[in-house]
Amino acid sequence: MTFPLYQLDAFGQPTAKVLAIVLGLFFGIVLERNGFGRSTILAAQFYGRDNRVLKVMFSAIVTALVGLAFFRTIGLLDWSAMVVPKTFLYPMIFGGLLFGVGFVVSGYCPGTSVVAMASRKIDGALTFLGIVLGSVLFGILYPLYESFYLSGDLGVYRLPDLLHVPEPVVILAVVAMAIGAFLGAETLERKLARKDHESPPVSVKAVRNAVFIVLGIFAFSSFTPVQIHTTQARQAKVGKMDPWTLARTIVKDPGAVEILCLRREVPKVVIPGAERYSKGVSLSEYLEGLPGTQTLVMVLDNDAPTPYEQLGNYTGRITRLAGGYEAFAGLFLMEPKLSDDAGPEDIRNFEERYALYRFMTGSKSAGPRPKRKPKKVKRKLKKDGGCG
Repeated sequence: MTFPLYQLDAFGQPTAKVLAIVLGLFFGIVLERNGFGRSTILAAQFYGRDNRVLKVMFSAIVTALVGLAFFRTIGLLDWSAMVVPKTFLYPMIFGGLLFGVGFVVSGYCPGTSVVAMASRKIDGALTFLGIVLGSVLFGILYPLYESFYLSGDLGVYRLPDLLHVPEPVVILAVVAMAIGAFLGAETLERKLARKDHESPPVSVKAVRNAVFIVLGIFAFSSFTPVQIHTTQARQAKVGKMDPWTLARTIVKDPGAVEILCLRREVPKVVIPGAERYSKGVSLSEYLEGLPGTQTLVMVLDNDAPTPYEQLGNYTGRITRLAGGYEAFAGLFLMEPKLSDDAGPEDIRNFEERYALYRFMTGSKSAGPRPKRKPKKVKRKLKKDGGCG
């Protein structure tokens, strides 16, 4: 069994939604037990008197970081299947500042406002209502600031890329920074408590130090060489992507996939974004230059075997286009036809397929207008009969 389970198709959306609800429930319980359902505790973080927000959140971040690194090292986690969102520098800076202002004014963030609302606190409910209204306004007014929202696109940008250092060094540095912030926060709490003649928040030093030691051990374990996938493991890793999924991805998020055409012949009408590597370079050499954050979609002839041995050590997710080029071309690169006896479901399918055809080929044709069958109206018979 390899994680992440959902990304590697271990279960479908219904199971994922149930798990999200269960995990969210436990996450809310943890927040409430740490006092995150009270605005006074959350706001105290900004004054340095109670730094449990920093401690809990930093602990969660570092635990997740070293845990993922450790599971990757022992081969239990497929790092390439992890979804890393893109970095949009300017809107993220502005959003962070706006979030901070909202946090200190209301005393809650989105998650803690739900916890407070569940604890029957009126200020939490009002904060959550404001978040909902703000989200609705964001969607309505989005066209006005879409260009700013998408500005500063750095792609998938991570700390190792920014600092030009290996991942284990970054992991160790983040752990050290977290421990330093943890100790610094406790020192600040004690100083402010003495100044205000109050007792500082309770800290169990034995437990705290034990956690520091365990995190340090896991951080150093990330320097162990990552387990290399064998050909057999890679065969199990290569999945299939159906033409509909690929077409929708090309429209919505083309940067998420790297389409590589490995067919013997070059087609007259190519799949948008598909590339071919030069003959003087082997497939494994070509893949070394690709970022592991993209899903590789191989377009092969139907009778061609998957070149497992040539996939090298590509760390990204690898899929093969189901049905090959012919299946994709038959759906979206040739003008679709609609039968006269098409039902409502067929018409909806045709309309989406025609829209994708226009996008893939650049066709300006509006296409045939489907004839929708009129709905049969059941007339009620009058009970009195006759003509009246």
